[in-house]
Amino acid sequence: MVGPKILVGMDADAGDGQLFEVPEGGEVRPGRGGVDKTFRPYLPDRMWLMPPSIDEWVAEDHVARFVSELVEDVFDLDVFYAVYTEKRGFPPYDPRLMVKLLLYGYTTGVRSSRAIEKRCAEDVAFRFLAANQQPDFRTPSSGPVPETSP
Repeated sequence: MVGPKILVGMDADAGDGQLFEVPEGGEVRPGRGGVDKTFRPYLPDRMWLMPPSIDEWVAEDHVARFVSELVEDVFDLDVFYAVYTEKRGFPPYDPRLMVKLLLYGYTTGVRSSRAIEKRCAEDVAFRFLAANQQPDFRTPSSGPVPETSP
């Protein structure tokens, strides 16, 4: 929840020397010229009522969205799904996720499976494509590859 805002700077209507809004609760620190400066609140430990949606952090025209739509709407991944015939074992990652990560990785010059793993933890676009999951580096390099006939 955003608290009440106060004006800082110069506001022509108010005539009180205020220019723009700063949320109330900002920290006031003495400046270098003896002038007190109000900073925006910096609360890195703040708890969020609702967790942020990773979808909101990726711009509508970002390449990651294009890759996601391409895999979801255009690619036929039946050949990947057909490889999974065993019911035993730990559930694998969805092929859509893996294809998105590999395609986006190659598009952006990230070809190493270790680099893709790292990006899934640090890069918002990769996290968006992976739905906030973090596949191990072995997963893209050892995942099932459909056999092709020459």
